[in-house]
Amino acid sequence: MSIFYMTLLRRNLASGEEPRLVAGRFGVWVQSGAVDWAERTVAQGRGFNPIGMPITCRTAASVLCFSVTASPVENSERVMLSASFEWPAGDALFRLDQVNFPPRAQAYRHVHPGAGIRCLIEGQLEIVSDDHTETMNPNDAWFEDANSPVRATAGEAPTAFIRAMILPPEFEGKPTLNILDPKDRTKPRLQTNTRFFDQRITLGSD
Repeated sequence: MSIFYMTLLRRNLASGEEPRLVAGRFGVWVQSGAVDWAERTVAQGRGFNPIGMPITCRTAASVLCFSVTASPVENSERVMLSASFEWPAGDALFRLDQVNFPPRAQAYRHVHPGAGIRCLIEGQLEIVSDDHTETMNPNDAWFEDANSPVRATAGEAPTAFIRAMILPPEFEGKPTLNILDPKDRTKPRLQTNTRFFDQRITLGSD
């Protein structure tokens, strides 16, 4: 096993700016405005993997950038959260997606097979792990390690978060939610998922 780092930054981009993002594998989610990438425009509320192609802005924009690196990222006012995790060097899957909850919906106690950072973009979410409880509000970010049990309950309004995860490659195109209590597996799941990309990467080759 090796140590890697996942970092979430917010970048406020000026019109005409060509941002240089953190070195490493990364995903971008457009929080406001729009960015131009690979001869197409990525609008607000969409995510993508730049895969080495430059990003430009014709108008002002705000983006969330999730990166995975072999070394810690220098702390700055742009860094919302950075966390280390253990993962085997070699092939992996980098996923960026969005999870939406209707009011008061619950994600029953569950695990995911990968480590990742989440950032709440709408509503309120109570996160209950085996050792603590936190209430997340818009722009709050949190880290969940692989196979760490957690339960999530939305507040009184529609709720959504953006999530970046490192996964085993065999999960490409597949859901990762594993509900732990057999009785909960028969209950309706009200949350929905929008997958922006699954990108195969090689960790440890920086």
